[in-house]
Amino acid sequence: DLERGRRHHLGDARMATEAAVHGHGVALGDSVTASALLARGMLVAPFSLSVPAVDDFYVVCRNEMRATPIVQVFIDWLFAEKAGDDGRADAPVAGRIVSRRKRPALRVMGGKSAS
Repeated sequence: DLERGRRHHLGDARMATEAAVHGHGVALGDSVTASALLARGMLVAPFSLSVPAVDDFYVVCRNEMRATPIVQVFIDWLFAEKAGDDGRADAPVAGRIVSRRKRPALRVMGGKSAS
């Protein structure tokens, strides 16, 4: 039983998820960060509803790291996953809100290293 009017707001998704895992309320999460916790039974989904992301996502790294093999493999994998998701994004699924808005973009950015 929760006290009416008593609440905490955590602006960081990771902190909100951890708080929910430890019994300090509920959190909205995404399938990437919550799937392992759901599979292990540490979190439960109270209903089967998902909402597609509409925001852009960025891969950010130092310029000198961008051409390294591990970063390139990771970026290639992300774009391959996004391409696969785009093909499935509008397939109707029970309990899922299907949006016809633009799909989220995935962008790669480089930056200077802190010296």
